[in-house]
Amino acid sequence: MMKIIIVFALCLMVCSSALPFEEKSDKGEKGIIVDHGHWYKGEVIKKLNYDSLWNEAMNFDDSPEGNNVLNNCLKNYGGLEHLKTLKNLEIEYNLQSLLNDKSNYNVEQFFNNELKYKKISHTNDTLTSTTVLNGNIASTTNNEDYYPVDNGAFKYELLNYLLMSMPASINTETFPEIKYGTRPDDSLNYIYLKKEDTLMVVLGIDLSDNFIKKIEGIIIHDDSRMVFINYFSDFKEYQGFILPSKKIHVSMGLRMSEYTIISVKINHEFDENTFKVEKK
Repeated sequence: MMKIIIVFALCLMVCSSALPFEEKSDKGEKGIIVDHGHWYKGEVIKKLNYDSLWNEAMNFDDSPEGNNVLNNCLKNYGGLEHLKTLKNLEIEYNLQSLLNDKSNYNVEQFFNNELKYKKISHTNDTLTSTTVLNGNIASTTNNEDYYPVDNGAFKYELLNYLLMSMPASINTETFPEIKYGTRPDDSLNYIYLKKEDTLMVVLGIDLSDNFIKKIEGIIIHDDSRMVFINYFSDFKEYQGFILPSKKIHVSMGLRMSEYTIISVKINHEFDENTFKVEKK
């Protein structure tokens, strides 16, 4: 029997200093250039113009190569029918800040395929923040103080929801526009998924093993882009599913944080209050 494998790419920020950064377009140039930085394991990460990459990519329906890349990737995860069986997911991480050696976090993430997502962060066993997404509303608490989630922050949590279930989200969510492309001097092949005009997810697929090794998330707002990148490695089997046990988050050219899986629960029942949105 074919081994069934699934990769779930989780994109969390540690605190406000690790939020995706925003950059304006260069004067006189149409499009946005975002400098992803100078380091990732010694690799120089080039500036990327996501508007140009999107425009240069092929429409998915017109690209046999793109269809082949995505189909092989999905087969590697057990196929779309198996991906539909993902209902609930809970993962606990140890998070090590790469900017401050003294910062050590435990992060818990919860997912339900009915557009529900939760993130809990602890620093040295002290609760620091909780964010909940439930349908079209979301809330955040920080040290017991409630903060309303504005439109930009809501889209960020929606991205986290989508990424936690990738590639299952390709099947369960609606993406009106999908494109396929490659990049010079880049070994990955890219699937561009536009959820709406202000939200895009980019999957970097490694054709040598058909795993998703990189995900870029882009929130589009007027002439600026909020961008975050995650790299995945050390894939292991958890309860019949393969997950990347390590993840590195890169922002503003810096390796901000490294996540290592502590525990995983798949398709277990959540308490009815798990995804309760706090309201004043």
